[in-house]
Amino acid sequence: MTDILIYFLALLYSAMSFICFYSNKAGYSFVRYIYKIKNINILLSIEITFLILSSFILFSSIPINLIIGALMFAHLFGVIWIISNPRNFYEVMEESEDIHAGLLEQVVVAAYLLAALASLISRAIF
Repeated sequence: MTDILIYFLALLYSAMSFICFYSNKAGYSFVRYIYKIKNINILLSIEITFLILSSFILFSSIPINLIIGALMFAHLFGVIWIISNPRNFYEVMEESEDIHAGLLEQVVVAAYLLAALASLISRAIF
């Protein structure tokens, strides 16, 4: 059962990477859209979806899948940061966009692809 969930998690990460990449190539940045403060609910929904799925995989697998656990804690950290201090979160996002214009989309796409790859590697290891 956890194998199917790991494949599904990798598919979701890949789909998010695909959406972010092709929306940027089409002239519309999905990453900038979800990182606007008025769209905080969309960002939280995405993060919580990944958090729930990765925690379900983590707590239903024996032995504990450490790679999925690291992904789960990264999403947990993001959710806690957004909820507890949204002003600081969005200031950091704006500063990173000001410093590296256009790089944010590439980093987000790479992060989602690396998370998908890590999920699949965790399947082979654990």
